[in-house]
Amino acid sequence: MSQDSSPAAAPSARVHGPALLSSACLAVYYALSMSRDLSLYDSGELALAARQLGLGHPPGQPLHTLLGHVFAWLTPGAALLGINLLSALPSALCVLPATRIAEALAGPHAAPYARRWLPWLFIPLGMHESVWEPSTRVEVYALATFCALSAVAAALPLMAAVPGGVRVTQRAAWKTGILLGLSASANPGIALATGAALAPGVLLTRSVPVILRVGCGGILGLLPYVYLPLVAARHDVLVWGGLQDGESMLRYLTLADYKSIGGLGALGILAHALAWGVWALEHMLVPGLVFGLGGFWRGRQRVRHGFLVFVIAFAMVLATVSSNAVWDLQIPDYNGYLAIAYWLAAAGGGALFASSYFQERFVACAVLGLCLITSVCAPPAPWVRTRHEDTLARHLAQQVLREAPKGAIVISSADYFAGSLFYVQEAERQRPDVTVLAHGLASSSWHWRHLMRRHPDLAPVNLTQRGPRNARIRDWLARNAERPVLVEQLSVARDLGLTACAGGLYLRTGDACDSDPKPVAAELLGRELSELAGGSPSAAQAIAQISEQLGSALWQLGEVQMAHDVLLAGVPRELWPTRTADSSDLYGTDSGPPSPHWQRHAALGDPARNLFLAGALVSRSGQSHLARGYAQAAADLQLPEALRLLASHH
Repeated sequence: MSQDSSPAAAPSARVHGPALLSSACLAVYYALSMSRDLSLYDSGELALAARQLGLGHPPGQPLHTLLGHVFAWLTPGAALLGINLLSALPSALCVLPATRIAEALAGPHAAPYARRWLPWLFIPLGMHESVWEPSTRVEVYALATFCALSAVAAALPLMAAVPGGVRVTQRAAWKTGILLGLSASANPGIALATGAALAPGVLLTRSVPVILRVGCGGILGLLPYVYLPLVAARHDVLVWGGLQDGESMLRYLTLADYKSIGGLGALGILAHALAWGVWALEHMLVPGLVFGLGGFWRGRQRVRHGFLVFVIAFAMVLATVSSNAVWDLQIPDYNGYLAIAYWLAAAGGGALFASSYFQERFVACAVLGLCLITSVCAPPAPWVRTRHEDTLARHLAQQVLREAPKGAIVISSADYFAGSLFYVQEAERQRPDVTVLAHGLASSSWHWRHLMRRHPDLAPVNLTQRGPRNARIRDWLARNAERPVLVEQLSVARDLGLTACAGGLYLRTGDACDSDPKPVAAELLGRELSELAGGSPSAAQAIAQISEQLGSALWQLGEVQMAHDVLLAGVPRELWPTRTADSSDLYGTDSGPPSPHWQRHAALGDPARNLFLAGALVSRSGQSHLARGYAQAAADLQLPEALRLLASHH
């Protein structure tokens, strides 16, 4: 049978046009709403690697780094714009392989009218927050998902009920392997899940040449990893892991530095998966997943083992994110991992739509309407969801550098601080006199070597010293005792034996505490940072988290008035209690703050935490009537701890 007559053949020309047009519509939406600057979490680090041709965190993203460098070159004077486009364009192009998969599942007898409408069904999914989130900031997930989804589409002739010709099968095997390898060169986790999903279909061909071609194609797709030993010789850029020899290369590729995070048992994984299920139901993703499952089941006779592709891919990515001990539904990376499952579900749903036995026009209108409602009703609404004016990550980094005295050492802990600080310092050469030490990397010799090359005027660290990282940091700080030190977290300062006091976004330490205090203004965290967030959902969460951390630290340092104002500044004003305390009345409040045991799945950056702590602070001042208002506001946001605080004041 020829390629054109195969059930798994490529989409016809009349569908190719609508697919390209729908992909272009998504690209425009992403381009209008994506970040033009740095974003929170790993974006700063990945942008730096692309800009410098360096190397990011394990197990490496060489394809993203190399393409990111090209995209940055194509947008001169706006490197970050180009690197952000590297997320937007591949995500928009996912419409093309998704259309091909849906057509193969629906079969050649699908209604022509339905086939013409099919590509437009994917636009609402692309607008959904879960897919939009990794598509509008510097990250690797969109690129890896596009390659993985294209690999599934390329593998369809291998799983066709009526196989294509020998040449078609050989070409499909090569394409499948190469695309899987390219996906692994951007994100190995997504590629592994997709490869496991395709494995039954490939192995059950019982064709040794096909299996060998898929394997050899995968090796070709992994060629971007040749970049790792090439960049290892560079000492002028950030090379994560310090790849000096085979041992360090192996540690890097096997994520040895992350093993200390630990994993969970079966019950913990199940609890996380159930938590995600509730979240998916609230965000209207469950109906789409069910329809997707139905589409793959209905097309099982045209694409053998296609049903397993959806089930295995979905199960593996969900198990991957659920087994992570650092679990929080607000961490945006989880959406990136699950995007491949969402696109496969959309393809299955499209197949179900295209092969429907109902009236064509009625079905088209009904399904399109349902998809639009799903997209629009999933908060936040698509028309207010934007990162276009989000400069929060840059502002946080620049504010810390502004606060730092000349030659200061800045000890950073959170990813959203560290990544942005790396970028503005190394890519844009801001405040090269400041030394930024990432506390989480202080156990890694390569990070110290990089700092010493950047700051040869500092007394070197003793890399032969064994023991906890805090001991190494204390020894190094003692060698550079003349340097002022700023610390992000109070707990880190105490572990290092440093005397901390109020400062700006970071706490001052040592002799700096003898000078006049420079208290952080609540307006900086509230009004100003909220404006800089520019409508970005994750930015608002970061503001709440930063204000909670800083407010708690200020309370422990005895700056009660300031602590109250900072805690409340991280909460949107519409969530404030009807009456708030006058912070000037809080002088003399017991400085020992509560240590609430937050629920395991309580979200990071939950403003309910801020309200709870502010309520407990007000309660310590004896203003029980006001404390009840704070506790009620926190309880209204579904924080269980607030109910106990509320009950204590009734």
